[in-house]
Amino acid sequence: MAGTGSSGRRPDPRGLRLLKGTKPSRMNPDEPELETVAELPDPPSMLNKSAKAIWQEEGPEMLAKGVLTVADLGTWADYCHLKAEQTTLIRRIRHEGRVLTNTQGNKYRNPNTTILREVRQDLHRLRLELGLTPAARTKVKAIKPAKAPNKFDDI
Repeated sequence: MAGTGSSGRRPDPRGLRLLKGTKPSRMNPDEPELETVAELPDPPSMLNKSAKAIWQEEGPEMLAKGVLTVADLGTWADYCHLKAEQTTLIRRIRHEGRVLTNTQGNKYRNPNTTILREVRQDLHRLRLELGLTPAARTKVKAIKPAKAPNKFDDI
């Protein structure tokens, strides 16, 4: 396992590192710079109604942070899909219960709990990729917009 070239902490994307205040000398100069998305496109048709709502509700915040690039839209779509699926699974588990009983009277774990755990793991990975975890937020330094010139400065 050791020495596979992919072990260790995954590097943050350039946009996220800039927001964190990483020195330019610590960044890969050959990393391709991708254009950030200026306007949130319509959600992909593959998303269900709930996932499209998440796309529309949370997408503007991602745009405001400037960390959503054209290449990230697929990851963003996956995030919206998984978040909607998580909500659906939680509702099913609340309705059916965590423990079910078969026709012979034997109790067994609701299979949706296992699926929910897998969805949450996948969702967590995407949150890391998109910089949405609490740990990622503590590392991000907000870039303040340039101060508009005051017409009374010259006086």
